[in-house]
Amino acid sequence: MNDLNTILDQDGARAEVQKWLVDTWLARQEYDHGLASIQYADELQLPNGKGQYLEVSRKGQPRRPQNLSLSSPQSDPASGMTLSEVKVKLPIEFIQEYTGVGLVAGLTSRHDLEQWAKDDLPEAMMKRFHELTQNAMKVGRFRPGVWAADGTASTAFDATAEATVTMYGVSFVFGQAHHSFAGGKTAFAQMNPGDRVCMGDFEREGIRLSLKGAPKINGKYVAYISDSTKQELMKDERFFKAVLAWNGKGLADNQIADYAGFHWMRDDMPFTEAWGAANVRATNGPVHTSFVLGAHALAYLRLGGKSSMRPTFKIQDTTITGVYKTIGYTIPFQAGVINSDWCGTIAAPVSFYNADNM
Repeated sequence: MNDLNTILDQDGARAEVQKWLVDTWLARQEYDHGLASIQYADELQLPNGKGQYLEVSRKGQPRRPQNLSLSSPQSDPASGMTLSEVKVKLPIEFIQEYTGVGLVAGLTSRHDLEQWAKDDLPEAMMKRFHELTQNAMKVGRFRPGVWAADGTASTAFDATAEATVTMYGVSFVFGQAHHSFAGGKTAFAQMNPGDRVCMGDFEREGIRLSLKGAPKINGKYVAYISDSTKQELMKDERFFKAVLAWNGKGLADNQIADYAGFHWMRDDMPFTEAWGAANVRATNGPVHTSFVLGAHALAYLRLGGKSSMRPTFKIQDTTITGVYKTIGYTIPFQAGVINSDWCGTIAAPVSFYNADNM
């Protein structure tokens, strides 16, 4: 039996202390994967067994009817435009990963590994789909990366643009959205840290979409902006009036709102860039990109079967004795710009971009 001195000294007290593990997970950061939603993109499916890529066809600009020349009735020199067709090729690519889990870990770990795969991996995939759509609009396509065993990227993700890709023996050229920049600049390098986005930048982009004939989505175009971009826009007097018109709601409360010809959407995973590294995704970069689009500008291509942006994971025993199992997935997916004129990006420096040193 311990006497009082033994209980109160450090070693004795430690022996009396027992730990209780709380299995309920604390809340984590949640993201809104807006650009991973088929709500604002065309959904294209490649039937199983019908090939490795798809051609998206679009009728060309129709000509105005004109009177034929009586001296040359077989021609129409006044308009000179024939029926035309535009095609964009989109290939199927695969996002895949697997991890081996010993059966002992599956039976004894305090983590429910299978539930973890079903809950957390789909969230991670939705985040990646959102980023891939940003990549498609920003650079067309980035060279895919591969993770190393220690969790680092052995080949860099989102760093090297790959405009022309050869797959299945076919060359694919990935389109990208029209680019514009704050301060009326025409290139990334022309911007300076003092340039700020304003409502005029979005109004001009909306007019460009309209002049290009971009169809609207529920009567308006769509704009995805970061919280930092929202703060810059709220310094614009016209935007301040819009906030008053919404009775303090709308983007002031990070909610969806309609104003100035746009459905405004919050992008809490913005594409950010650092100075001197245009078109390369940065962490907490000082330049944020907003995305605008009309209908039929973007397309998601998937391979047959049920349509869902939430992937299905394969969890199975891989040995006869059942001492080893894998958790993995293989998901066919492609995000592509099918009409560059009907979508656009607006790059602009922001005042707040680093949470630790704003």
